[in-house]
Amino acid sequence: MLSNESVVLFLLLGLAVAWWVSANRAREHACHLAGRFCASHAWQLLDQTVALQSLWPQRGERGWQWVRIYGFEFSSDGGNRHRGWLRVVNRQAQSIRTDLDDPLT
Repeated sequence: MLSNESVVLFLLLGLAVAWWVSANRAREHACHLAGRFCASHAWQLLDQTVALQSLWPQRGERGWQWVRIYGFEFSSDGGNRHRGWLRVVNRQAQSIRTDLDDPLT
């Protein structure tokens, strides 16, 4: 028979695995969104990946949801590197910004 400590440990382990799977799926989806954005501008998504930069909960119309900001790098001509940021809430891209949007950069 399992002790209470073992049950709690299994529950915590299960939650950690579920969180990891969810976070990995969200990152893969954000990578897909960034890739589509770059392709629509004839840019190349460098390293074919995005990196989570921030994460926080936000209360929305359907309750609490995670807001994720991903950073990515792209090239507009194959020889330069630019940065972009993707804000995702509930698997929906809310905004995408690039350093090309800022006239000071």
